[in-house]
Amino acid sequence: MFGSFEVLNLLMYICCLRPPEQKHKVVLYNIVSAFLFLVIICWVLVVLLSTITMFRIITNVAMFQVFLVGSAFMLIAQISLMMYFRKDLKELMFSIENKYHEEDDIHTKKLKSKSENMSLIILFIITAMIVLGLIFCVIIFECFGNNNMVQANTDIFSRENPEILLFYTPWLPFDYTVSPYYEILKIVIYFIITFAIPMAVLRLTTMTVLVIHVAGLFESIFCRMAELSFKQSENVEDKLIEIIKTHQHVIRISKNLVEFFRPIILLKAVFSFWMFAVLMVVITEEPIGSSIFINCAFCLLCSGYELLLDCWSGEQLARKSEKVGVAAYYCQWDRMSNSARKNLVLLTLRAQRPIQLEIRPYLIPMSLQTYVQIMKASFSCYTLLLSIKAEKH
Repeated sequence: MFGSFEVLNLLMYICCLRPPEQKHKVVLYNIVSAFLFLVIICWVLVVLLSTITMFRIITNVAMFQVFLVGSAFMLIAQISLMMYFRKDLKELMFSIENKYHEEDDIHTKKLKSKSENMSLIILFIITAMIVLGLIFCVIIFECFGNNNMVQANTDIFSRENPEILLFYTPWLPFDYTVSPYYEILKIVIYFIITFAIPMAVLRLTTMTVLVIHVAGLFESIFCRMAELSFKQSENVEDKLIEIIKTHQHVIRISKNLVEFFRPIILLKAVFSFWMFAVLMVVITEEPIGSSIFINCAFCLLCSGYELLLDCWSGEQLARKSEKVGVAAYYCQWDRMSNSARKNLVLLTLRAQRPIQLEIRPYLIPMSLQTYVQIMKASFSCYTLLLSIKAEKH
């Protein structure tokens, strides 16, 4: 059975983040990777040109395409960052996985199984949402169409078959509605969408899966601390020193994880804040039931879920790391030696400052409270955009 790390490694291999170990295959792997990325970037540029062309003509359609272009650039930027630092990512994943194998106590094994199950569930849910969401958007857009887009194809671009629409590409330097351009372009677009699915899954799940496993390590330390008892035949102080060493190691892993994902967290927070406001403006002005309204509403829900997942991950990491100090406080420290008490005080002090996913140290930690604050700020931006549009009209 595949574990969460095996699934991540497979996705990383597909997305050019895990090159083969054989040197003679690396060159071919890099060439294929560069070609696939070039195709995706070209498609993003086409949609960007489409957005610029359509913005003054059909504002709401263009605003929705801004979201698509922004999502695509976010995807490429995050995968590119992970590719550039793929050696650090590989070492981070190895250190987390190796720590689970080092700790052979019953709590670590149970929590590893729990973390694996939760990670696999998240991987499955996100994959299903992305696949079904893309199919849903394609069906809504290409089958139900959009009167504004058809009108643009007729009046602006003079298409031969204006009712034929492709997946969010109304502008092209040639008439794509005639054969064989239509068939060729459709194959290219569907190929890009198919290749983008594992990239999107990797973008949305990597940080969450790693955070879940690190939180499981903190939970294991909490359980071991809670079970410390002087009725045991083993030397409690030796076990305490071993727990403290494990705690220090897990803290180092956590800090490396936070440091690696900081730029990605910043990109996600800024993008989510702005696009929530933009999509809500489009939804407000579009008639209920139109293809743009349905797709915007669906994308708004997906964006909200993505940010919620990141904030929930940060909340889990902070709470689990803080629980270690609580367990240290409630253990039988009054029966320990002075040296053991000193070690316990140091552990408690370390645990008092929770490990947080944050953009910068002590700045915008990813938590459920931050999620609510971003929602409030986005709503304020939404009302501001509406008032600006009302003044123009």
